[in-house]
Amino acid sequence: MTQVITNQNQPLASMDEWEDDLLRRYPNPEDIATSKATEAYRNYEEPARDTVKEFYRLNHTHQSYAFVKQKQKEYLSFDKREMSVWDAFDFLNQLVDDSDPDTDLDQFQHLLQTSEAIRRDGHPDWMVLVGLMHDMGKVLCLFGEPQWAVVGDTFPVGCAYSDKIVYPEFFFRKC
Repeated sequence: MTQVITNQNQPLASMDEWEDDLLRRYPNPEDIATSKATEAYRNYEEPARDTVKEFYRLNHTHQSYAFVKQKQKEYLSFDKREMSVWDAFDFLNQLVDDSDPDTDLDQFQHLLQTSEAIRRDGHPDWMVLVGLMHDMGKVLCLFGEPQWAVVGDTFPVGCAYSDKIVYPEFFFRKC
């Protein structure tokens, strides 16, 4: 195995490093999620990171109909930044999603893993594209929005909350 370059801003020293560098940056999806059984995913009772429960507490406490309407007014002006899809993927890769108890993958790896799983399951091309694009709204965090306002599961606002939602006790605190 050749030595993999550690500074991603520098070119590879030789073509011999190409495959190792490619595997480091884009690992085989089947090799990534092998450390636990399927039933162990989405464990909100004992999340792997402390940030998960705090994320949902903040989300459920502060997300409201008025908050959503204010953000619509702010962001539907489309005046924050213009970028290509690939630039948006690169921009998004700065973010670590505090709501996800299952993965430490960077955002681009997560998007690739999701879209590849959809493709491998035989779904149509449009659905593969949806899998690739499904988290692009997270770029709002990189414009200063707190993660509780952008990432994670989405919930209806302006109506009663279900007790089936993750950490429903945080919703009921504001009732």
